[in-house]
Amino acid sequence: MLDEATGDDRGYAFYHSQDAESAASGQGLYLAYGLVNHSEDPADTERIGHEIAEAVRRNGLQVTWDGSVKTRIHVPLTWQRRWTAPAP
Repeated sequence: MLDEATGDDRGYAFYHSQDAESAASGQGLYLAYGLVNHSEDPADTERIGHEIAEAVRRNGLQVTWDGSVKTRIHVPLTWQRRWTAPAP
């Protein structure tokens, strides 16, 4: 992720395949996050976490997170498989 960051990027969020598997099994999705600039100040990372949590909320999802840089952001959701119509 850091290799793909541009000059305007401050932070990032991601989940990995184990997180997706947990979400698909009903446990919600956990998002990891961090800083692009490798700041040593935990408050900088915390700010990015709050920005990510707010962006998730703005998009209609709930967030469960204690605001600590020591925990990941939890998005409680029901993972659903997309239905596709059969080809005509």
